[in-house]
Amino acid sequence: MLRGDIHVRAARLDDASDLSALAWRSKSYWGYEQSFLNACRDELTYSDEQINSAQFEFHAFELKQDIVAFYALEFDSSSVAELEAMFIEPDFIVCDL
Repeated sequence: MLRGDIHVRAARLDDASDLSALAWRSKSYWGYEQSFLNACRDELTYSDEQINSAQFEFHAFELKQDIVAFYALEFDSSSVAELEAMFIEPDFIVCDL
């Protein structure tokens, strides 16, 4: 895979369920117990309202029209951004544990 094969775009409203599913798969990759993952379910679920909100900025990374990663920034009232989320499709996670 070449860097040019991945395209970054602003997330769309119809991406909410795909982003939520990706967040779940990515979080699950790290071997957390099911009870912990279940407790995180709401936190890992993204809505159309969040994607459409001026408070958040979501960007999706696509490979062959499939979302393989995304991040979200959350802005506070002073226009300072904080990384709210960053998830990668498990097949693309490269690390030595």
